[in-house]
Amino acid sequence: MFLGRPALRDPNSDTVVRVRAVSFKADILAEVQLLPTEKGGRRVPTPADKFGCPVGIGGEFFDMRIDLSSVGSLSPGQTARVPMAFLRPDFVLPLLHVGSEFSLWEMRTIGHGRVIEIYANNAA
Repeated sequence: MFLGRPALRDPNSDTVVRVRAVSFKADILAEVQLLPTEKGGRRVPTPADKFGCPVGIGGEFFDMRIDLSSVGSLSPGQTARVPMAFLRPDFVLPLLHVGSEFSLWEMRTIGHGRVIEIYANNAA
């Protein structure tokens, strides 16, 4: 699965920077539940292949991506078990254990999750 962008434009110039594609390597398996729209959740479903937002753990926020290729788009109120990858797993994995809970955030809490499995090959 592709997580990078093929090119990024420098906002301070007309320079285009090429970025190498990054393959998805999950750090954890999590059960996530998006809040219903009427309880502050998203108004629209996630994209069908991947979704990224900050994840709140113990009062701190970390960037992550969810691989949705096996479950498809998640609608507000829906629950699914999904693989997740962190931008800096070395910062996040020491804070997690099976059963750890976290929030999904987009300018507000849009969902919650719980760690089901931590993949040993990625553990710090």
